[in-house]
Amino acid sequence: RQAILTGDQQLLTLIVNNPDLYLARYKPNLTDDEKIRLGAYLVTFVRMRESNWLQYRNGVLDEATWGSYRNSIVPFLDGPRSRSWWQKYVRDQKAFHPEFISLVDALLANAPAQDQKFWLSAFD
Repeated sequence: RQAILTGDQQLLTLIVNNPDLYLARYKPNLTDDEKIRLGAYLVTFVRMRESNWLQYRNGVLDEATWGSYRNSIVPFLDGPRSRSWWQKYVRDQKAFHPEFISLVDALLANAPAQDQKFWLSAFD
C-alpha cells in the first residue's frame, strides 16, 4: 500500500508542478510535445491502476482498497481527449491486460464524459 501511495503522490506532484499536463486532457489542439507528455502521463496512471487491479486479483489488496483505486479511473479518463486516447491507444496497441481493458471499458460506458469546467467548478 505504501508503494501505491508513493506512486499516487508522485503523479499528483507532477500535476502540481505541471498543471498544463492535466489541462491537456481537455485542450482541443495539442502540439506533438504535448501529445507525448500527455500520452506518457496517461500510460503511467493506467499502468498504476492495472497494477493495483492485478494485486487485487491476486489477493494482495482487499476489495475495499481496490475499490478506492478503481473509483479514480473514470475521473481520470473522463475527458474527451482521454477517452479518445483510451479508444485509439488501448485498442491499437493492446498495451494492457485484456481483462483490465474490459473492466475500464465497462466503467467508462456507464459514465458521461466531462469537460474541464466540471472539475474546476468545484472551486467556484
